[in-house]
Amino acid sequence: MTRICAAGSPNTTVLPKSTASTSNATVAASTASGNPSPKTPPHGAVLEMLTSEFDYPLPEDLIAQHPVEPRSASRMLVVDRATQTLYHRQFADILAYLREGDVLVVNETRVIPARVQARKLPTGGKVELLLLARRDDLHWEALVKGRRVGIGQKLSIGAHEQNGVTATVKAITPSGGRLLQLDTPLEDRLDRLGSIPLPPYIHAPLEDPNRYQTVYARVKGSAAAPTAGLHWTAELIQQA
Repeated sequence: MTRICAAGSPNTTVLPKSTASTSNATVAASTASGNPSPKTPPHGAVLEMLTSEFDYPLPEDLIAQHPVEPRSASRMLVVDRATQTLYHRQFADILAYLREGDVLVVNETRVIPARVQARKLPTGGKVELLLLARRDDLHWEALVKGRRVGIGQKLSIGAHEQNGVTATVKAITPSGGRLLQLDTPLEDRLDRLGSIPLPPYIHAPLEDPNRYQTVYARVKGSAAAPTAGLHWTAELIQQA
């Protein structure tokens, strides 16, 4: 069986024998991060794990700030588990690893300009909103970046734009977000009032918003792109 993921450069690498089993790989990763090696739990017990065990150094100069052209030229790492070998390919080669009867499940969500700048009323303090879910025309769940934005706080969205929107914090969600009630629908104005939310490690401005959409995106509502699908082109889909 072959496992496919993204990364790499054009060459071939043989995996060390120590990574042949899941338990060995887990111990190696934990030790490298400076955490104690996990012990094998008794039968039926649950092994607790810290999110810090998944931290690893990633030099900023290795994070691409601009998308490659064409999309399918993105790098792809293929893991052949039968021979314990790594193959560095381009995503355009993925068709060589698909077999008759394979099923590809796609996420047709389309990213909306979900990052919105607002100001607290009446003080004018700056607040950044990340819209997460639309409950109905006048209610949205959002993450709020700003201090002391409690229940009852009014926010002005697009205050200096024509047809601005006023939002009121009605509740705090279990995850710490805010439920906003709007005085008028916002969705049709997001192209003017909002921007596409990029990951925090991307510092370059988004020159072409369509590059943060999959070629098959059609259902509006996502705050982030299904990044595994960004490498597909219309031509590749037709050939698949």
